[in-house]
Amino acid sequence: TINTGGDITTSGGVVLTAGQTAATGVITEAGTGKILTASGLTTSSKGTQTLNNANTVGAFNATNTVAAGDILLTNTAAPLSITLISQNAAGNVVINNTGGITLNGNVNFNGNTGNLTLNASGVINQASGAITNNNAASTSTFAAGATNNITLGGSNDFNERSEEHTSELQS
Repeated sequence: TINTGGDITTSGGVVLTAGQTAATGVITEAGTGKILTASGLTTSSKGTQTLNNANTVGAFNATNTVAAGDILLTNTAAPLSITLISQNAAGNVVINNTGGITLNGNVNFNGNTGNLTLNASGVINQASGAITNNNAASTSTFAAGATNNITLGGSNDFNERSEEHTSELQS
């Protein structure tokens, strides 16, 4: 378990790795601890990643390798660049960003159950990469600010339950 009880402040990137030699390992922000002004945040775990404090990272790359668990991020960036999300175990991915979200890499559930939720107060734009969330029990939900667009332009693979919400969806 990695607990960030205090703030981590840097203009560079932050890498958090948990459970690489153990069967499981989680990443958790404790108390009010958060990651501030980092150009990027890369996480790798064998279990849940709970980063729900007031983070301010420019880019996010997350991998959950084997143990069931969610990938959760609350952030403020204009926009947040998602460079990779790889959920290799049962679990949800929930990204809440104050600002837009730009998808610059793959978002992959690798056939596992879990729901994908991207919430942004700005636009959601898929610049590159593919979104794969095709398990019959999973959903994909996208929510942009009230007058903002969601643009999905990649080679995406959703199941029939997936939903895309906004005032205007473009593909």
